[in-house]
Amino acid sequence: MIKTKKDLPVTKMDKATRIYLKMMLQEGIRRKDIIAEFISTCGLTPAGASTYYQKIKKKQAYRNAK
Repeated sequence: MIKTKKDLPVTKMDKATRIYLKMMLQEGIRRKDIIAEFISTCGLTPAGASTYYQKIKKKQAYRNAK
């Protein structure tokens, strides 16, 4: 049986990316607000949440540049 995207478990990065995209649409949201949401929702440490933020931000900037 071939596994599709639906069959795979949702990763912390997937959750964090959804949170980042949702929160970036709101006015007045700062980096620390997004990181706090990563910590509470995804179960990340502060250092891990900061790393995820930077990785997602870089990935989105690359996608938007195309």
